[in-house]
Amino acid sequence: MEQTDIAAAQLSRRHWAQIVSDIFTPLLAPTYGIALAMWFTDLRAVNEIYRLIVTGIVALITAGIPLATVLVMMRKGRVSDMPISKRSERIIPMWVAAICYILTSFILGIFGCPMWLRLFMISAGVATIIALIITIFWKISAHTTGIGGLVALQFWCITHGLSDVGSMALLSTVILAAGLVATARMRLNRHSLAQVLAGVALGFCVCFSIVSIFC
Repeated sequence: MEQTDIAAAQLSRRHWAQIVSDIFTPLLAPTYGIALAMWFTDLRAVNEIYRLIVTGIVALITAGIPLATVLVMMRKGRVSDMPISKRSERIIPMWVAAICYILTSFILGIFGCPMWLRLFMISAGVATIIALIITIFWKISAHTTGIGGLVALQFWCITHGLSDVGSMALLSTVILAAGLVATARMRLNRHSLAQVLAGVALGFCVCFSIVSIFC
């Protein structure tokens, strides 16, 4: 009975870890970032329909296109599973994602979005390209790279006076989410502690540096 209870507890923890990983998939990180900007910074003064449209377009390009690419590659046998567990299979999907992120920056410019928001999308693309290069040699966590970028975005908005709607509580929530994602990836045996920490550091440093330097 004890062994059964232990097995059930382990299964429950893995189930929890998988849910966290799915919610904070790297493909949704840019969408979460845009949502944070649209509803928790000065941009909340913009018409809500406009904000919803922009967020939807970002989600379609940065999540929809890369996801469709993975699904097509799975059908052709070039990707073995949805999480893309094998490093060698991540190259094309990550390139597609990076291109989509940078393309979205130009689209945000057409919609008149501020430069700092466009730079956030560019930094997401740059971080993805760097993660891709690292992935060739070492399995850095794309999940924590994405959440690290979100932490950087919220921190930058606070330090530049753009976020005043429960800013510190929101920053604490994003940091907590980063910890949950890192724990989940290790619980699923997808990454080591060093790999998840490296992902957070990469996402944060690239995003904060690019937005700070060019804005």
